[in-house]
Amino acid sequence: MFRAIVDSAVASILVIDGSGTVQFCNKAGLKLFHREDASIEGGCITDFLPNSEVIDGELVVHGIRHAFGFALITLTTPNGDRRDFNVRHDLDLNEENEKLNILRMTDVTEAVATQKALSAQKERWDLALKGSQIGIFESDLRTNEGSATNTWFHLFGVEDPADLDSDKFWHERVHPDDLQGVLDSDASCIYGDKERSDTKYRVLHENGQWHWMHSVLLVAERDASGKAIRLLGTMTDITELRQAMELAKEREKQLRRLIASAPVPMAVLSTDGRFQITNEACQTFLGYSADDLMESSLWSLGDRQMLADLQDEIKPLLDGSIDVYAGEKTFQRPDGAEIEFAIRFSKLDGESGSYRSLIVQFIDITEQNRVARLKDNFIATVSHELRTPLASISGALGLMQAMSAERLDEKALNLLTIASRNGQRLKELVDDLLDFQHLSSGALSLKIAPVNIIAVVDQAVEEIQPFAHKLDVGLSFKHQPQQLTGNLDPVRFKQIIVNLLSNAIKFSTTGEKVDVQVAQSQGFCRVDVTNKGIGIAPEFREHIFRPFSQQADPATRDREGSGLGLAISKGLIERMRGSIGYESVPNGQTTFWIQLPLEDIPDPIAEKAL
Repeated sequence: MFRAIVDSAVASILVIDGSGTVQFCNKAGLKLFHREDASIEGGCITDFLPNSEVIDGELVVHGIRHAFGFALITLTTPNGDRRDFNVRHDLDLNEENEKLNILRMTDVTEAVATQKALSAQKERWDLALKGSQIGIFESDLRTNEGSATNTWFHLFGVEDPADLDSDKFWHERVHPDDLQGVLDSDASCIYGDKERSDTKYRVLHENGQWHWMHSVLLVAERDASGKAIRLLGTMTDITELRQAMELAKEREKQLRRLIASAPVPMAVLSTDGRFQITNEACQTFLGYSADDLMESSLWSLGDRQMLADLQDEIKPLLDGSIDVYAGEKTFQRPDGAEIEFAIRFSKLDGESGSYRSLIVQFIDITEQNRVARLKDNFIATVSHELRTPLASISGALGLMQAMSAERLDEKALNLLTIASRNGQRLKELVDDLLDFQHLSSGALSLKIAPVNIIAVVDQAVEEIQPFAHKLDVGLSFKHQPQQLTGNLDPVRFKQIIVNLLSNAIKFSTTGEKVDVQVAQSQGFCRVDVTNKGIGIAPEFREHIFRPFSQQADPATRDREGSGLGLAISKGLIERMRGSIGYESVPNGQTTFWIQLPLEDIPDPIAEKAL
């Protein structure tokens, strides 16, 4: 009966004696070796099974490989198919105490193919999970054993997990201070108190450092009674995130300390204007307590219309069009006091380069503006009061010069000339002061009309010619013959050109020439005034268009001027929608240029030498 059972077994079973002779082969074995009868019995096993031999009575099968839990050997059928067999070899003794080799071979081709497909799928999933750094683990509560993806082990720094039990491994690696908290959270999920366990804890990495992990665990299966029997979860490394959060917290603390100690009113706002951080100076400035501000938005304080306008003005900052906004406003405190202030908004960048907050700074300019208005009023008053007597003095001196030319001796006539010249200088200074004051206050009105730019420049060149001749400096004027028309105030435009020419002549080397050129390009007119002389020192360049600025150089101290000419010229040309600038090489060539929008487009260059 036993032989009948073995003979009908699915697995191929052979018995080989110590000499290698096959003593028994069941039907599956005959089929395996493509025999239809028992003729295999009595033959040598090495004739039927490739890569096999008998050594000291024991059968040795070469080429066996271990994979998927099998001891595999691959055989080829007569029709060319390759089949995988799981080989099991046992050694026994017969009644004569001779060695018997019992060989069992099971066809596992389909099982191996399935395992290969599953393994390939697992490798693909592991690769995807490794790229995303998400480890997946599973726990069987019936056997208290766990399994996990390679990526899960990689998070611990383990490259070859082999047959490690993930549950046991995890318990050994969790920080002692964190373990109980995680187990309690998992237990609540297992017993159904909550849907999932979401925990953050530290584990010991292979590099000897503690890494922060974030795990989410769910009950994947329960038995008929509702008892959890299988758990499934994910784990990700959040060490860098924790470090970034700690760094962000520390930076926020530093920012709070910096703002708190700043003497300037400062605050940090959310993008919708709500106060996040304020300092004492800010609270005093706005007239609200810290608690009041932290419960408010900047846009809800004081003058709603002013704040609504300000909110519109900073929209380009919020959408990224600009990096900084600066402006001046008037604000009414809760006590009714009005203050004038300068305000500056900038973005507070986050770790990713995006921004989530705004830094705002306030500067009280109420007193500064009051003093500026007093100064402007003083200059205007004094200048007006001086203008009339100066006009009378200049007129009287002019009449005296005309009437006394033949009556006075040379010394007296020279004194009269000096007085007349200095009276004229004083009058020009007063005129400059008035012009600058009017520009600064916005009270200067311009008479804008279509003007032939070349004609105005030509008049300025003619007017300045005697001054150039006096200092032995030549003039050359190049321009385009047809008119270049721009919308200008002709009197003020000529004032600008005369000022540039006067400066160029004063700072030219004796015997050199000042070149004036007017040209057009792409709808604009450009006027260049070029001279050769001492040039502009690099350290003075940022001050050159500021009022009352004069280059502190011994070579320039004998040049007359108020230091207002370029500041006035810049203000005037910008009021006429133009721009002004310069290029200069110290002790070389300097060119001041003006650019203005054109109405008409002109023709080729002609030269007029004077």
